[in-house]
This record gives sequence, C-alpha cells and structure tokens, in this order.
Amino acid sequence: MKRVLVTGVLLLCIGLCGTAAEPDKPGPTAQQRTFLVWTKAINDLDLEAFKAFYSRNMQEKMAKQGWRETLKKYKTELDERYGDCRPEDFTFTFQPGEKAEGTLRITFKGKDSSSLKMIKEDDAWKINEY
Repeated sequence: MKRVLVTGVLLLCIGLCGTAAEPDKPGPTAQQRTFLVWTKAINDLDLEAFKAFYSRNMQEKMAKQGWRETLKKYKTELDERYGDCRPEDFTFTFQPGEKAEGTLRITFKGKDSSSLKMIKEDDAWKINEY
C-alpha cells in the first residue's frame, strides 16, 4: 500500500510539474507519465517501482531474466542514451492500437529516440515490451 501511495504521489508531482511552468500547456498524458516515472525508477535503481510499470505478461517474462540484472542494464542504457535529462527534454506521440493498447513514440531534444509498446491494465498504462 505504501508503494502505491508513493507512486501515486510521484505521478501527481510529475503532472503538476508539467503544468506549473506553462499554465496553457496541458500536463503529461497517462502514457507519458508512465514513461517519465519509469525512467525515474531506473535512475533511482528503485526495483519495486521499476517492476510496477510493466504489464503482467512482461513481469512474468522478465522475472525469468532476473529483475536486478535487467534494471542495471536499463540504467546503463538510459545513461548512455539520455545522460543527464529532464522531463522537458522529451516530447511524445501516442499511437493507439487495438483495444487498450498502443505505442508511445519518444522524441528526445527534438530527435526521434525510441518507442514503447503499452497496454492499459487495471486503469493504468503499463509497458508491454522489454
């Protein structure tokens, strides 16, 4: 319960930060918040938060690989790809798929960066790939 509360507070803070600087600009979407808080979990090496942003299907697959090793690998990749980044360095486009799925396309400092397959589970957007 404590982890859910902390995650909720983090999501709220990111949502507020996205709107505080520019009141006319809408805050991050649910999919964008998932990415931003997921990258924070990676930077902080917060294993429990990292796990929470994956779909059930991915959690089962990733458990076989070893969570801690996977988190360390993602931390290295995140550092190499984005370095010292801030949320405002990213822009996003969400392309809906079938049902409650889609792809979040990520642009970093104006350059196409990557994309993430996402799925909505229990009213929350989760990462559905590794």
